[in-house]
Order: sequence, then C-alpha cells, then structure tokens
Amino acid sequence: MTTKDLAYFLEVCRQGSINAAARELYITTQGLSKILQKLETELGYPILVRTQTGVTLTDDGKILERHARKILQQMEGLNFEIAQRHKSHTGRLRIAASYGLLGLLSPACIVAFRKKYPDIQVDFSEYTDQRAVEAVWYHEVDVALTYLPVDTQKYQVRPIAATKLYLLVHRDNPLSRLPAVTMEQLNGQEFALQNREFHLHQLVLKKCREAGFEPQVVFETNGVCMCNQLCKLGLTVSVAPAHTMRNLRSPDVVLVPFADEEMQLHSGLIRKADEVMTHEMKLFYDFLETWQRPI
Repeated sequence: MTTKDLAYFLEVCRQGSINAAARELYITTQGLSKILQKLETELGYPILVRTQTGVTLTDDGKILERHARKILQQMEGLNFEIAQRHKSHTGRLRIAASYGLLGLLSPACIVAFRKKYPDIQVDFSEYTDQRAVEAVWYHEVDVALTYLPVDTQKYQVRPIAATKLYLLVHRDNPLSRLPAVTMEQLNGQEFALQNREFHLHQLVLKKCREAGFEPQVVFETNGVCMCNQLCKLGLTVSVAPAHTMRNLRSPDVVLVPFADEEMQLHSGLIRKADEVMTHEMKLFYDFLETWQRPI
C-alpha cells in the first residue's frame, strides 16, 4: 500500500465511479481496478460495493477513506516543512498584535528581526484581541501576538508572559494612596476601559461581579490613551498593564497594584493548529527565543 494507491482510492471516492476516476487519473480502468483489488487484499476486507451506476463505500472502505485523507495530509505537511527548511531567508511574514501588546516585546524586536532578515517582508498590523485572533483564522496574517486564552483546538499557542494589571487613578483619588486595591473598593467608581473585544474588559467585568457589583463603565475604547487622559482629568479610573503606560505616564496618574493576584493577563503567539509552520514563521519564533524582552 503506497501513498499513490491511497490517492487513487480517494479519487474513486470523490468520483463515485472507477471509470470516471480512471479518466481523471489518466490510467486505464483495468489498471485502477487492480490497485483497488490490491488494497482490498492487503486490508483483508472489501472496501467498495460495485454497482451498474458506480461504486459505494463499505463500512471498512469509509474507515480507509478517513485514514487515507489524514495520511496524505501528513505527507503533504512533511514535504512542505522539509522544503521550507531549505529555502533561502526570503519571503513574507504577516504579524498581527493586540493593541499595546507590542510594548511587551518592545518595537525594537520587530526592527531587529527586519535588520537580521532584510529579505523577509514583514507586514505588521494592530487589532483588538478578538480581531487579532480572527485575522489568523481567516488567513489575513500568519501569526498573532495576543492575549490568552484562545481555543487550543483551533490554534497552536506559544506563551510569552503573564503581565500584572494596575488600577489607573488620579492622584487626588483616595484610592491612589493605597498600597494595593481590592475589587470591592472599586464599587461606585466610574471606569474607562478597552472595549468588549479585549480580554481585559471581560476580566474586569468578571472580577467586579465576583466582588458583588456591576462596574459603571462610562467609556470604552480600542486603546489606552483615552483611558489615561480621562484618569488624568480625574473623571474615571481605568485598568491597564504597566507596559502600555511607559510612554503615557503623567504625574497626575498613579498606578496602584491589585490585591487579587489573578488580576493579570497572559499573552502568547498563536497560529492555526492545522497548518504547518512556514520557514519565515520558524525564523521569527526562533528569533524571539533569543530576544531579551523588557517585561
């Protein structure tokens, strides 16, 4: 039994006819029939029911069809991956990142990768958490740097880091003088948050509800700039990872840690689970292994 035999068998399954499959494969009907008979002999059971109008699969034939598809897909992946290993360092890499998350790696990481592999075209885009994941699913990008969790049945995940969250509050707010804040102490505060397409939004809602109250979210946005501005004016409080505030810090805004250790976000690189890692993706993943991230 060879992969070629299995490919011929799958063509018969697709056509529902030995004659039609033989025409598509440019071989004789007799030659194709011999291949099918050989498969049946090796398996020890019939795989096809031959009729005047064509063929149908036996129960054993259906099992063979399912496994034949997997075997051929694996062989295709093997050949592709080997070929990718021996390609020159050229090509294209499309990367998506959740808004603000590139700050975790530092933009210098992308610049350094481009400098090391100048012949690889790197396309970089920023999205909401949800949109970054969808961009991978719909083949708009090759890999996404985003917050977790994601569906591990659909995506392969390489964890990057766990990042603590902080309360952003105006220095005149009594909460700014606390060594750490509990969720219960936020009851009655007005929030500015990233919108519902971000894990941070969902986490804040979850933790507030666990503390027994519904948060008053008065402003939602894609980024943290407007949240910071509202906190700076003393109009709201907000929640953000420290790395997103590096270039936004104001003497009027204080970052207060949470007493709840679960107030953190986990980040990672994701790609589709059923796709082979391309040469360019592997170079990027390997590059990140040696990159010193300022976390």
